[in-house]
Amino acid sequence: MIRKHITSLTMFMALACLASCIDDKGNYTYIPSEDMLPISISVPEIGEDDDFIRAVKGEELHLTANVSGLDGSDKYSFLWYAFPNNTNATTDERIELARSQNLDLPSVMLRAGEWLLCFKVTDNELGIFKENQYRMTVSSSSFSRGWYIMKAKDGYSDVDYFPANYPAEGVEPTRDIIALSGYTLAGNPVDLAWQENNYCHPVTDEYGTTSIELLEAWHFLSDRDALVLQGGGDMTLLKDYDEQFYTAPASRNPQAFLFIDTSNHQILIDGGNLYGVVGTAFKYVGTMTPRSIGKYTLKPSDHTYYPAVIPYTSSSDVLLYDTKTKGFYRYLPNSSSSNVSTLASFQLNGEFIEPSNLNSDIIKYSRSLNSSPQVYILTHELSNDKYRLIKMVYAWGSKSIPFDAYNEVPAGSLLLQCDYMATPGSGDLVYFNHGNEIYYYRDAPGLDEREFKLFDVPTDEQITHMQCNSGNGGNYLIIMTSKGNEWKCYFHLIPNVGQPEVNTTPDMTLTGEGVASRLMYKAW
Repeated sequence: MIRKHITSLTMFMALACLASCIDDKGNYTYIPSEDMLPISISVPEIGEDDDFIRAVKGEELHLTANVSGLDGSDKYSFLWYAFPNNTNATTDERIELARSQNLDLPSVMLRAGEWLLCFKVTDNELGIFKENQYRMTVSSSSFSRGWYIMKAKDGYSDVDYFPANYPAEGVEPTRDIIALSGYTLAGNPVDLAWQENNYCHPVTDEYGTTSIELLEAWHFLSDRDALVLQGGGDMTLLKDYDEQFYTAPASRNPQAFLFIDTSNHQILIDGGNLYGVVGTAFKYVGTMTPRSIGKYTLKPSDHTYYPAVIPYTSSSDVLLYDTKTKGFYRYLPNSSSSNVSTLASFQLNGEFIEPSNLNSDIIKYSRSLNSSPQVYILTHELSNDKYRLIKMVYAWGSKSIPFDAYNEVPAGSLLLQCDYMATPGSGDLVYFNHGNEIYYYRDAPGLDEREFKLFDVPTDEQITHMQCNSGNGGNYLIIMTSKGNEWKCYFHLIPNVGQPEVNTTPDMTLTGEGVASRLMYKAW
């Protein structure tokens, strides 16, 4: 439990009345604090298990404090306050929010970042109090819930933001949020990610004292550059490309990126090499847990990695594919050595498989956008000229074998000619394009028919990316296209999870300037 129960007994006179003195040696009878102030506090909106709440700057915040054990008199007072959850926080930084039992804020005015929210009940007659603390993340309201489309434009990458309620009346997108913040990101899009909390950033005051603030942060990566910007209206630069590394690579070529929000790990492939940032530990007032200001560390090896970081299990380990040895390897950032290791051989459907010695080339890779992603990988076996479709499902817990399916793709399949695949959040199927025609492929051996056409994309538009989303943001097959200097993003609803059918008419279409090829949905 994160909650801290803090009871202060400031009752010198009360103890004097209760004490029995023997030979003036100060023998006292101490009464447990629970007996002096026998109350309990709960806040239904926060819950008993996580003791964590999110608030959005500029929006309302309403919390109900249930206090049991009060005797009904007016001798009790209440206080809500907050102070920054950083290493050098002092009581001078306390911000009073309300002097009432319930908290009703018409507008959250705290800066975006990590806070401790405190609720205090005081017995004014005895001079004692009981206080509960909760971890609170305040998010900026400038760029909040909605779709973020990353595109290339005039040699640079940038992002267009579409609020979650777009295209409601009066709701407009915000264009080029990186340039709007005063920065540039040269090159073509690679990835973008939102770090909701616990980005450790050092701040030195006028006296030379350095503290570490926990911030929300954006990670933007192109094939030539990378930026970390603070979440908020001004999008302040936290680290440029070189500042994100202990030793910056000469390649300056980000190829794949994965941010694991449950552990705050960052995993990067740059120039075929693996770099990692081990996530930072939480720090709560009254504890000695350190915070580290993580930077990318090179994981030396003889491997050259395919540009994909594959989420594997909830232990934050990932899989990587070496294009030289032609096999999968496992990277465990939580281990003491943080090494890359081989995967054990296994049997699947009667076939013996050596995942770290597949002797195959990866043709196409696709991962779904959701918290427990599913992956499909199309490979070409060099020894026998066969094509295989590998299915990997993220595991909440341990996983005995890495592949969930390893099926041969028929030689005449249109899937082998695709430019893009899109893996749904669940189901034994993958979507793909054949020119401007959209199909799905049933990943099930023994079927007479496996490929089925769904619809056509306008012939004067070029497909630039395909991906599926599930969970937050909706269950969609998403297709990005370009025509001239305009991009379009079509959202086709998948009405039944795990089934291939989609609405052939887009349920939503987003547009902008440039060539779009990456996207994400921000839920907070």
